[in-house]
Amino acid sequence: MNVDGAQGASPLALKGHGEHKREDLRNLLKKQNDTVSEARGPEARSDKTLLQRRKERLFLPLNLRLETGLSKRPIERLVDELDRRLFGELYSPVGSPIVSSDNAFKMYCVPCSDGQRVMIHSLCPDKGKYFEEFSGSFWEMVHQQSTHVCALANPSYRPIYMPPQQNAEALKSHPLNVGDSRHFANGMGVDVVQINLLSDLKNTVLKYQRSAQGDSPVAREVKVELTRFSDRAGAVCGADELPGTCKEIKIDQFFSCWSDTEPVAPEIACKIVSRLTSPNLQLHCEGGVNRSPAAAAMILLSKKQESLGVHNLLDEVASTIKYIRRCCHNSQAIDRSARISILNFVLHIKSLSSEHVHC
Repeated sequence: MNVDGAQGASPLALKGHGEHKREDLRNLLKKQNDTVSEARGPEARSDKTLLQRRKERLFLPLNLRLETGLSKRPIERLVDELDRRLFGELYSPVGSPIVSSDNAFKMYCVPCSDGQRVMIHSLCPDKGKYFEEFSGSFWEMVHQQSTHVCALANPSYRPIYMPPQQNAEALKSHPLNVGDSRHFANGMGVDVVQINLLSDLKNTVLKYQRSAQGDSPVAREVKVELTRFSDRAGAVCGADELPGTCKEIKIDQFFSCWSDTEPVAPEIACKIVSRLTSPNLQLHCEGGVNRSPAAAAMILLSKKQESLGVHNLLDEVASTIKYIRRCCHNSQAIDRSARISILNFVLHIKSLSSEHVHC
């Protein structure tokens, strides 16, 4: 015998551990098949159907999972089914966008069955438009429509349209303070009058989203007074305006809550959607094509929550996304990450499992 003790060992002992298991399994299957064949008589011994069935039962499910994608997570398979319902849909825009007087700012309106208007827009100015011009147009539209603003923005302390005066990109990370103000060339003025941190939502974000920073505001409600310069100067105003009056506008700023590249946790989405109840709601993210349209879809689906179930959930989500795309005049709005967010949200509010939804 040599040092390894391999000399004189049986061929079976030289096989690896995995080969042992495969050999034992083959022997076991053969033995079971022979036992059944002997019980049936000589004619049955030549029948290999039982052995084949046992092999298929043991090995084919694994092969099918590898070959057909059944190894995917249930939510991934569900969004695949959703994508099939959306594929090849004919695209016909509905409605017209709301455009500012200088054409620098554009909003797309999603009417809801209960009368709520959800308006979606981009935070990025069109090519050739400066941030200052864009920001003035933003406040003009907020004042005109009397909207509650919801910002689904990337991590930042100060969106480009917020005070102070001449807010530049370099100021975006500076803290916002009560008393900050800003005036625009189009006659709009904005003053920050109150800032409330949304601690409950922040705690939820920190619980479910690892990338969130504890020292970031994460979520806050900002109240501003929005006034036209002409009002302050006592100039002649329209019939629906009085000199010296201003509008108080509420802005929900959700920073670090919802990434543009990853699905949002349904617990976070529920907290956000629960605040979006204003009759006139203005939603924006960075580009206005994924997070804000997805949030609009969640609002619509939450309104029909009682009628949703495992039998119609996919069809209802698909029809809602189609409707949002038509309202936004963008057939590519709401990417896969946002679609997963919508599905997770609906499953959560209905306390359903993705494994039980009918495909």
